[in-house]
Amino acid sequence: MYDLLGRAVIREILETSLNRSALNAGELGCGIYIGELQKDNQKVSQKSDSKIIFVR
Repeated sequence: MYDLLGRAVIREILETSLNRSALNAGELGCGIYIGELQKDNQKVSQKSDSKIIFVR
């Protein structure tokens, strides 16, 4: 997960065998963050559905 300045704020490996995953964002300050889904170091897709926008 990255902040709007492009700095990595969370790097976490999520369990891929589950339909849902969660990550702890409790240490993040208020703001907008962007995440990207990857599998084997490759983007899941080139479409916008591989992006996650998180607002705290």
